[in-house]
Amino acid sequence: SPDNPGQIYLGEVSIWCGDAGGGDWTWTNIADKADGSSIHADQHTMAFVAGAPDVIWVGCDGGMFRSDDRGITWMARNTGIGITEFEYICQSRGSAFWLLGGTQDNGTERYDGSSVWLHSQDGDGGGCGVDTTTPSTVFHTFYNMGIERSAQSGDWDTWQKLELDVPDGYGCLFYPPVDVRSEEHTSELQS
Repeated sequence: SPDNPGQIYLGEVSIWCGDAGGGDWTWTNIADKADGSSIHADQHTMAFVAGAPDVIWVGCDGGMFRSDDRGITWMARNTGIGITEFEYICQSRGSAFWLLGGTQDNGTERYDGSSVWLHSQDGDGGGCGVDTTTPSTVFHTFYNMGIERSAQSGDWDTWQKLELDVPDGYGCLFYPPVDVRSEEHTSELQS
């Protein structure tokens, strides 16, 4: 804290405020709120406003948030900000204006040439792919071997979870990559 050396702020998944009192530290999670006004997880940066020690800005996987009361309440400051952290992206071979991308903590997004991307699915968006024979069939992954398929180009609420026979204790990348081939192409490779 800029005005109290016995108070520190720490960002990680959440944001914590630590107060020293009598040699012991008391830690309070100031990002997760019971009233539903929590800020997004995975903190990246934090700054105080010079001359205003109650004002805190944080940058996280969900964008920018501001508190005017040392983290008691938070306000999102993301209006008009067109940013996200893409982990993977794929393109439909039939269109230069069709992309599907998995984003860190902010779901899977689809671009179809308009100025605004479509929010296709929630969660951690990972690897993605398009069926080369039937481009309306698309896939995307989540962390820990989760995968879904949409037969409607990834429109919202069209995803179906695919059950994989993954052995117990199987190690994988946080976001498993996906390689999509059409059934026609797969048959040719096996011949």
